[in-house]
Amino acid sequence: MWRFDTASPTPGPVETLNDFVGRQTWRFDASSPSSSDAEHQAQIEATRARFAASASTQKHSSDELLRQQALHAAEKERGETPLLKTPEAAAMAASRRDPSEENDVSCSLRAGASYFSRLQQSDGHWAGDYGGPMFLLPGMLIACHVTGVLGEVFPTKAHTTEALRYLSLHQNPGDGGFGLHIEGHSTMFCTVLNYVSMRILGLKADDERCEKARKWIRDRGGATFVASWGKFWLAVLGCYSWSGVNPMPPEAWLLPHSKWTGIGWIHPGRYWCHCRMVYLPMSYLFGARAHGDLSSPLLAELKGELFTEEGGFDAVDWDAARNKCAEEDVYYPHPKVRRKKEEVGREGNGEGR
Repeated sequence: MWRFDTASPTPGPVETLNDFVGRQTWRFDASSPSSSDAEHQAQIEATRARFAASASTQKHSSDELLRQQALHAAEKERGETPLLKTPEAAAMAASRRDPSEENDVSCSLRAGASYFSRLQQSDGHWAGDYGGPMFLLPGMLIACHVTGVLGEVFPTKAHTTEALRYLSLHQNPGDGGFGLHIEGHSTMFCTVLNYVSMRILGLKADDERCEKARKWIRDRGGATFVASWGKFWLAVLGCYSWSGVNPMPPEAWLLPHSKWTGIGWIHPGRYWCHCRMVYLPMSYLFGARAHGDLSSPLLAELKGELFTEEGGFDAVDWDAARNKCAEEDVYYPHPKVRRKKEEVGREGNGEGR
């Protein structure tokens, strides 16, 4: 059974300066549940089954598992009885009085406050799932694979099974692709990354889930049409050439930061926080041309599965691939100057003659 822990240390090289305040972790508990937990576990499994049955229409979990466990812990460990179970609340429900009456309104307000107070974690915060984006898990999996710590982060079969369950439930049932987020249309960016994720987690290429995703990718030209962040992650994995990634020079971070220099106004350290925190490590890895083990058997298989060029992976024109992007991934067209530059580049490479 998966249990939600908060503000508690976890195995591994994770350090803290605040006793893990606000840290949220799902921990797999392989032990048999006690008799008092058996009913709670049955409720959890029923919730999981209900979500799986309706995942094609109800995409978000609404934090049901987290809330069920928090409420169970509040009642069992802290002795906090739900206000809705008190005699006063039962009498109000039985009488079916007009809810506009003062006593009923007061009771409802206190019941709501009681509910949210029981959801509050031991360290004072309210937990919540950062669900939605379909490009976060692939980055972690690729990083774990490249650095050789996949077995430490996913130490049991239960961990890989749960990750695959998450990916399977959010694979678009119609075409087999993956959206930028759990409710989005299929994109090359997330279909490629999540296909790689399923393969890293142990699915074979002939698994139905992989076959559907791979068909979506190959029908649209293959992985050379993945968006820029997808090109980056594939290059880190070793399944794409850094020559096919638009430059992210780390030297930009050495420019003067002071505004009085003039150039300091465009220093990447002044980017919006999410851009800054993404492109700092990206530029470092680009400068190092970092990649995983190029002799990996999985890597050889992925190169054959993701690219459609005649002649295979070795025949890819990486200069031309830099600015390729699938139609489904283009949220805003490239400006005229860039399109002209791309046309000149294609003519220089002999395309369009």
